[in-house]
Amino acid sequence: MTDWFEALGLESEESDLADVYAALGDDTLRCAATSEQTLPSWVDADPFCGRLNLPLDSWRAESALRRAIPALVAVEAELTADERSTVARVLVGLDVLMTMFDAFIDTRDAERDYRLALAVNVAYASQFAFLSVPDVDRETVRTAVADYFLTSARIPLVERYARPSLRAVGTEREAMDVLGTVYDYRAADIDVFAAIPALLGGLDDETAARIRADLRTHRAHYLVYDDVRDVEQDRRDGIETPIRWLLRTYPDTADVVELVDELLARYEYSGAGYCAELETLERRPADLPAALTESSESVGRR
Repeated sequence: MTDWFEALGLESEESDLADVYAALGDDTLRCAATSEQTLPSWVDADPFCGRLNLPLDSWRAESALRRAIPALVAVEAELTADERSTVARVLVGLDVLMTMFDAFIDTRDAERDYRLALAVNVAYASQFAFLSVPDVDRETVRTAVADYFLTSARIPLVERYARPSLRAVGTEREAMDVLGTVYDYRAADIDVFAAIPALLGGLDDETAARIRADLRTHRAHYLVYDDVRDVEQDRRDGIETPIRWLLRTYPDTADVVELVDELLARYEYSGAGYCAELETLERRPADLPAALTESSESVGRR
């Protein structure tokens, strides 16, 4: 992705792409410095600007931007330098928006200050994303994002109703269809990260469809591997996932490995030049059977 980051005036990938979002914090601080409204002298806190560091700290610790970076990889060759710069800002803002919103939903018991920081970043990231869209494209992008929010709102419903559906299934095939559907919906949360570059760059329908399908494949694989890594954390948080269900249901880890491979095989790459890099971003465990064996201990099977 060297050309991409050179076009943005950046030197490296994830750490410097974070600068795209950090610039919003700088702008906000400048606005705050010239604002006529100030905090009372007895308030020793900065309720907004300082909290914009939250996603930046998260990226440094966890190497986030898990939707924007794969999308930028896939569309790099299709866009001009100016289009790349605009797309980067829109996608980074949108990724922060969704990441912070997801965290807000998943942290009901978190401290109030942390939840306030999440809410602040949801608000500012949305501003950052949508004000970066050129006026001429704003309506089409708005429609794409509205569709995306509708899709995203359905994901928790699919996850919630998967559990009773799994209790009602009669065969392994029916169960795998339910688990696969969960990942189908969850992977669709990357669709708008393919749609926006296609709209802003004027990509033809065939190219846009290929990129969207490849990004869905990447996202589904990433989510499967993420669920494998997060079994213990998901157990503590009360989050049900297909991987937790498989580990509870099948005593033999070899059976679980086979079924996980079947889930992964639902999604295939097109073979385009960027696909190899998308695969490296999946964060597949070095030893999947060993990772599943370790995870099985977290669900009380061993």
